[in-house]
Amino acid sequence: MENSLNDSFQVTLFDDSLKEISQEYLELGIDSLIDNELVKSIPVVKTISGFYKFTKSIQEYYLTKKIVRFLFQIKDVPKNEIKETLKKLESEDSYKKDIGEHLILLLDKFEVVHKADLIGKAFKMYLQEQLSYDEFSRVGHIIDKSFFYDLFKLKSIKDGIQIDLISRENLFSLGLLSLKPHDIKVGITGGEMVKKLNEVDYYINDAGRLILKIIENKCRVGKGDFHP
Repeated sequence: MENSLNDSFQVTLFDDSLKEISQEYLELGIDSLIDNELVKSIPVVKTISGFYKFTKSIQEYYLTKKIVRFLFQIKDVPKNEIKETLKKLESEDSYKKDIGEHLILLLDKFEVVHKADLIGKAFKMYLQEQLSYDEFSRVGHIIDKSFFYDLFKLKSIKDGIQIDLISRENLFSLGLLSLKPHDIKVGITGGEMVKKLNEVDYYINDAGRLILKIIENKCRVGKGDFHP
């Protein structure tokens, strides 16, 4: 099953039908999406449908929806860039060679369909050598573990805008923020020192800047989608 999934994903990257995926496909409901002829013709969707051969399920619908959103982000990547990336992966270890399988499993885990947009953007940047494989993998892990809407608050922090404490602590726990060291000056009083030590201030670290790089990269969105 794994090889079939990985192979069909790679075939999909070169499939001409990707160019026909428009915003309207991001809006389709459960029956319309799964029964749509264009969507059903996408190789990786065909493979997924085989796993649900005797039944249509909510899980199949949402996985298909996330796959379509993911593919929508990368549909304009030149085929030669895709070919070069896959060629490099052939000389890598088996884990990297199975990138298609890992991506589908990752998409299946996402509880918010909009996460597929972000991982699609990240994969496009990887195909265009704007991200390394390790950076792309790290981004996937962070997006999976995140409360999706908090990720966009990194932009507010970058612009010097205060965000709520829960979001800051969540971003800190994801490893996207680090604690600023306390600036204790000579001559400060005891009371001022205690107050200073009790203050918690964060800054965006390298991992946070990596996520910002994805977020600030132009993203394709469908009508009514969340795009801060």
